[in-house]
Amino acid sequence: MHEPSYAIDLPNVGLFADPRLLCEFAVAAEQAGWDGFSLWDHLLYADDWPVVDPWVTLAAIAARTESIRLGLWVALLARQLPWEVAKRAATIDQLSGGRFILGVGLGSRLEEYTAFGQSPDDRSRAERLDEALDIVTASWSGESFTHEGKHFQVTAPPMRPVPLQRPRVPIWVGGRWPHRPPFRRAARFDGVFPIHTSYGSGERRPRASCARSSTTSRHTGTALPSTSPSRA
Repeated sequence: MHEPSYAIDLPNVGLFADPRLLCEFAVAAEQAGWDGFSLWDHLLYADDWPVVDPWVTLAAIAARTESIRLGLWVALLARQLPWEVAKRAATIDQLSGGRFILGVGLGSRLEEYTAFGQSPDDRSRAERLDEALDIVTASWSGESFTHEGKHFQVTAPPMRPVPLQRPRVPIWVGGRWPHRPPFRRAARFDGVFPIHTSYGSGERRPRASCARSSTTSRHTGTALPSTSPSRA
């Protein structure tokens, strides 16, 4: 049986929208013995809160740490260019010495799509996500590849350097139970990041409730060891 691992998942929004502060948190987490440290992927957040870029911040954290696993919970591939996501993820994996985990999902804030002219339709976003995952994993192969899909058409030469982790950076899929498609998607990859439909949609919490709880976010992530890639 595998020993459980424990990670800190921090929002990079609001009071935590400070890349220097997040770097200090990550260094402190590593020194305290935590196994992982992750950030959220947002462009916009409630009440016009400030948001810092998670990719740039994770790259800075990778340069400041040595052993703690780094994650992005979850990258909204349906609103991003998958070949650029593949390049960022491979770069962070190289910079961190093979410590990056890529979380992916549809996201919960539809305004992050509609504000920039993208469709918020669930089916369309799911189609884009599945195509994007095919492109991301092909990009990490180190070989030329083509993709002819409904949303993306790609004819690409080899994209190098590839991630240090082989055959790829581990991919964890976020999903809201009892919606089943995200969990079927997760079964194709390396882990699942499950929450419930009644939680995590940016709802306001009563002030008294917030005062009683921690300011950090706590989620449960589950690796699928039968398909989990190892480091090179």
